[in-house]
Amino acid sequence: MEEQMYKASTSAQHYLECENCEENPAIFLCKTCPGHLCENCRSEHEQKKITRNHDIISISSNNEGVVELLFCTDHTKKKLECYCDPCGKPVCTECIVQSHNGHAVKTLSVVYNKIKTNMQLKKDEIEKDLIPKYKKLLATEDDKRSSLTKEAEEIENEIKMHTMNMIQIIKTMGKRTMSHLQSEKNRGLQEIDNTKDKIMKRIQWLKQMDSILFAKLQARPTISFFESVDDNGLKNLRILPTQPDFAFDHFKPGNITKYIQDNFGMFPNLHQKQVASLRGLMYEPWTERSKSNSRALTAPFYSQLGRHQPSPMPKGRDASDFDIW
Repeated sequence: MEEQMYKASTSAQHYLECENCEENPAIFLCKTCPGHLCENCRSEHEQKKITRNHDIISISSNNEGVVELLFCTDHTKKKLECYCDPCGKPVCTECIVQSHNGHAVKTLSVVYNKIKTNMQLKKDEIEKDLIPKYKKLLATEDDKRSSLTKEAEEIENEIKMHTMNMIQIIKTMGKRTMSHLQSEKNRGLQEIDNTKDKIMKRIQWLKQMDSILFAKLQARPTISFFESVDDNGLKNLRILPTQPDFAFDHFKPGNITKYIQDNFGMFPNLHQKQVASLRGLMYEPWTERSKSNSRALTAPFYSQLGRHQPSPMPKGRDASDFDIW
């Protein structure tokens, strides 16, 4: 999709050449000839006796007038006369006689203006609504990243202080617990980075769509103007994704006078906090994934000690439930 959008955007940037001098970009259209003219050739056209009364319009200011000069793709010598509503395509008189007889038709200018208005509405929605909302989502991810890192550092200090009061075997458990914390922190930071990447990809898609709509609105209309823009992609992006937020379970020192190894402390597992709604934003639902990852991380450590594993986290608090989009 991105490659197709890029081709459409770059192709719309090629200027229309003057059909008289074949050198300069055309900015006028002679509806009488018809033909495209640059500034100099337009002046010559208006001075010559044989062409001085021709109807010349500006291409950029009156695209609706250019629509009246489009030719049928099936009958190349026939101008398009109207728009077949049931078939959804511009047609000439031959088309109406041969395959569109009895169909409801509309004037090209009416359909052109309707499509143009719809494109402008989409363009305004992208620029004024969707892109600002996604930029706001992106900014919150940076704040959450700093907060999660700070919280992890604070918990790490608690673990260190607790470990210093233990005998050598407890120091070993302390190192393993901190290693688990780092792993959980990295997993949380990676989830946040993944969310940021996906938000940035959506913003990039919206910007590319915005460029395509801008190019279509500015360029001289052709038959491709009546083709549908990627409404499905834009429709999907109107529903903003929910953003996962994470926090750690606080490190809880155990009773060192009894079964030290079993009571060293609860691992600070990463969990997803309740997502707070942002005013004016819509969110996609999250899909649950397997909740075995968190328990699997702790199993090898406790199995080596020959002790019981800590109780699993309550339903809905597992850090593995991070399926974005």
